[in-house]
Order: sequence, then structure tokens, then C-alpha cells
Amino acid sequence: MLGDGMAPRFALEDGLVCPACRGELERIETGWTCRACSLEYARTQGFPDFLLGDRFPDTAALRLLEYEERANAACARDYYVPTLVRLLSPASERRPRVLSVGCGTGVDVEILAGAGFDAVGLDCGHRCEAWTRRACSDRLLLARGERAPFRQGLFDAVIMGCVFPHVGVEGDSFEVRPDFRTQRLELAREIARLLKPEGHLLVSSPNRRFPFDLFHRRDPTRRVPRPNRPRDPFLLSFEDYHELFVEGAGCRAIRPLPISGYWGFVNMGARASTRLLRGLLRGWFDAVSSSSVLRQSALSPWLCIDVVR
Repeated sequence: MLGDGMAPRFALEDGLVCPACRGELERIETGWTCRACSLEYARTQGFPDFLLGDRFPDTAALRLLEYEERANAACARDYYVPTLVRLLSPASERRPRVLSVGCGTGVDVEILAGAGFDAVGLDCGHRCEAWTRRACSDRLLLARGERAPFRQGLFDAVIMGCVFPHVGVEGDSFEVRPDFRTQRLELAREIARLLKPEGHLLVSSPNRRFPFDLFHRRDPTRRVPRPNRPRDPFLLSFEDYHELFVEGAGCRAIRPLPISGYWGFVNMGARASTRLLRGLLRGWFDAVSSSSVLRQSALSPWLCIDVVR
């Protein structure tokens, strides 16, 4: 946890710009208008709406939202908070600014804010149905990561949990579009733009090198892993992220992080068999996390990566 004596949160509106042209925004009765290109932005369901284009076609089913709230809360509490405290120990009284891209239910922003971070979240899907339950609802907005409505270099850190595999795909599917590399590079460059020099991106997703995708299923009603062909570009490998951020977006460095603590396996029941399986999975994740080489190898089903701007 960060200290309680830090300065108040920064005024969110002071960091906003037009997502289309980066022009200055002016408040109007219905929301905002851009002084440069005259585009207007209003509110949707009470939240600032800076979306350009359609919303992501995800589902907002109550059962799914409840599970994601539990899973995201465990991940934020057990992984993001301690990792960011280690990386961003402040040298001044200013609260470290953290942006969650693809924040979903927004519970990660809530927990980061409670831990002392100046946290903001954006999402372009329908999981904002849960935002009214958040204590940080005034720090959540609708926008796309590749067209974020923020000034350059505003954030000390950005977190992105399983966002890149869903960029450049047909809807909410596993089928990539012909221009998927261009779309992913556009997102990588935008994230680099948002980070201050030496800022950190914590990006995570299933590992393309692992033979099975344990986190996406072709049939959501069955607990059957999706076979992961080595050349299937839906998922990304460590090398793919290196190509995007170091070679494509000009970031300084990239390294694999431990994956221990990222997954709390909160959807597993309390039976003895599931407790045993949960223990085995955690032991597996701990073993893979013990070596930088193993973290990015085909033995790891998940990737957690630190990109330094």
C-alpha cells in the first residue's frame, strides 16, 4: 500500500483530449466538444463516452460479470498492487497514475485507487453495466485503447489484461482479420504515447507457444481447452510483444514477469478434488515463474510482461 499522505488525485478532465485529433476539449451542456475538429462527446449511461466506432461485442450476462468481478479483484489485489508498488515507489508526494485499458467491470481500478494509486479505467465493451457498483465510477470512461482520450505521457503505468488477442479479430471470436498486425501495432504505439518516459506497461495474455489455450473456449459451456496451433495468430508470444513494443513502438525494454498470483482460480469449487487441482495449478505457475527463460517458454500457459517506455 502507498502512503496516505499523498496529494489528492489529479483532475481527470485536465488530462483529456479529443481521441480523434488530440485537440483541446471544451465542456458543453451535453458533454464535451473539440475546439480543433468540432466533434462532440456526450455521456452514455452516465459515463463519459469517447468511443470512436462501434462498441466491442462482448456479453454483459450477470453471472459472467459476477465471476469477472471476483477474478479481477483477486488479480488486482494479489498481483497488480504489489507489482506496481515495487515498480512505482514514488520519489515525490504525487500519487502514481495508472490506466487500466480494457478495465471490464472496473473493479481493478477500484482496488488500485484504494491502494493509493491515481487509477483510471477505460473500456469499449458492455461490461460497463457493472460500473455503477464501483466506488471509483467517476474515474471510468468509454473509449478505445487505440484512440485513448488522454494527453501524451500522462501515466506512470498502464495495465492491460488479455486485450491484445481481441484486437484485429472478427467480433468476439478467435478469427483474425487480414490487417490484425496493423491494428495491434496501432494499439501498441498508442499505449507507448500515453506512458511517461521510463513508465511501465504490464501486459498479459495466454501464451501462443503453449499447446492449449486454457482461458478461451470454443464452447463456453464445456471445460475443454481450445487447442492452440503454433502458427495461429489469435494469441501472442513474448516475441510478438517484443516486436510490437520494442521494434514497433520504440519502447526501451521488455521482460517476462512471474505469473504467480495473477490467477486466483476463484471459479473453482470447494470440493477436495478441486482444491487439489487448484494447488497443482498454483504449484505449476510458481515453478514456471522461477526462471526468466521458463516464463516465456512453451511450458507457461500465461504471459505477464513488463514493458518499459
